[in-house]
Amino acid sequence: MYPSQWFGGHRMGNVRREEACAYAVLTKGTRGVDNITLAKKKFSTSEYANIDDACNAANDWLLDKSVEHGLAKNRCRYLSESVIEMQLTGGHTTTFDSDVLENLRAMTWYAKETCGILYAASGQSRLMHRVVTSNEWECVDHIDHDGLNNVRSNLRDGSNGINQFNQRAQVNSSTGILGVTIATNRCGTGRTRVKAQFQFRGKLVIRHATVPNENLDASLVYAGEWVKKRKARLMMMAATTSKRRAR
Repeated sequence: MYPSQWFGGHRMGNVRREEACAYAVLTKGTRGVDNITLAKKKFSTSEYANIDDACNAANDWLLDKSVEHGLAKNRCRYLSESVIEMQLTGGHTTTFDSDVLENLRAMTWYAKETCGILYAASGQSRLMHRVVTSNEWECVDHIDHDGLNNVRSNLRDGSNGINQFNQRAQVNSSTGILGVTIATNRCGTGRTRVKAQFQFRGKLVIRHATVPNENLDASLVYAGEWVKKRKARLMMMAATTSKRRAR
């Protein structure tokens, strides 16, 4: 039955290993500052076959306690037989194919915002979509614009400008149209300078136009259409060139 119950995750707290026992301590607060001990327990080798088993039991106990106190990170559940959902920071979740679970659960993941889009990230620079695709592509495009949907069927090669072509206007865009901004409002002249731009293969393609204010809305729409059509044209030319070289 889907979705399944939440399972796994990364525990909080620490386990101190000694010769004859393992001490598990769950704390809350900034490391070294205002730490509050929530739970602690001793695991003796008199109860377990050896110190390794005692440490394993201590880790399992810490995970249960972390879940109990709402501190466990990256808990997972099955949304279907082949798709898993993982908890991230800030109440966000990410999805991915079940066959990459073992690779992903070895790392701690959080939600990272870049240019108004949320992605699943680990450490300073590792992104989940790159792990899922094994860095096969130089640039990865999320087809549905959702950076937290890392199911393979939602990812494709973003080379040759596809990633830029599939982008939406940023939330702080002055016009709400991808690639189109108001460069200058020429007060007193009744005219406004509009800029349309996009990146293709690392190069910036720009077009400016100064239009009457009464035609501004229509001009912005026209500029947005120019961005789309010019991108599509360059992509088609690049694909044709690649095919010729492959022959």
